[in-house]
Amino acid sequence: MTIELVDGKAGVAHISSEDKAIIHQAKFSKSDVVFDWGDVFKCTMSSANRATIGTGCASIQGLDWHITAAESVTISNGSQGMKRNDIICAHYHRNSSGDTGDVGIESVELTVLKGTPNATTAADPTIPSGKILSGAVDAYMPLWRIPLDGITVGTPVRLFTPKGALWDSLTHCGLINTNTDRDGMVTADNPFRTTDGVFVLCQLCPNGMADTVGRLFEAFFWDMTDSRLRFRIRRADNHEWVNDPQPVRVYWVAFKQQS
Repeated sequence: MTIELVDGKAGVAHISSEDKAIIHQAKFSKSDVVFDWGDVFKCTMSSANRATIGTGCASIQGLDWHITAAESVTISNGSQGMKRNDIICAHYHRNSSGDTGDVGIESVELTVLKGTPNATTAADPTIPSGKILSGAVDAYMPLWRIPLDGITVGTPVRLFTPKGALWDSLTHCGLINTNTDRDGMVTADNPFRTTDGVFVLCQLCPNGMADTVGRLFEAFFWDMTDSRLRFRIRRADNHEWVNDPQPVRVYWVAFKQQS
């Protein structure tokens, strides 16, 4: 049969990792995802040759995995006068007929893909592109870039954007009821703590303002950072930005596109 009630009782063991990968990809994302849980795989260099990855939870091509206690990986020594990038990855593997152990057994572990040394510019190593649902027995999920300049190890570079819990609201809204600053700006907190995939709309709320003032001003979304959203107020009659403190009420809504 090509139809199956995956989460239903069948009387025999029938739920496979392929079933869950298909459903997770369809519900959430075909992309690799790191969730905002634990230490979110925080990377620290405990020595020049040792990177420690903290606790975290993720999905590699729809298959969930997590780290419940810090794990460490080894970074090979750099070379004098040479630059190199190494990539710390989660490595998914499924035993095949050529492996020792039971065929079909799956696992995930941290591994380091070593870059090629270069005298002038470091480049990331190639990440193998195996697709688990297409039959690949190996797949890699990049987590951190470790730059080396000679024998000196630089600051780890995060290669993912943590995502909030899937049941958290993907849309946030609010009402700003305050005075503008001298640039005609009012501000709200950015509820997503990221600018990646975030879209914002706003509208002046004349209700609660003097009628003549409510007719005179209009609001525009201006910019955002990881910590705040800014909206700028303009006069509707001469299209000039407000340049003195002005009491206004602005409704805003922000939503985040899920990759």
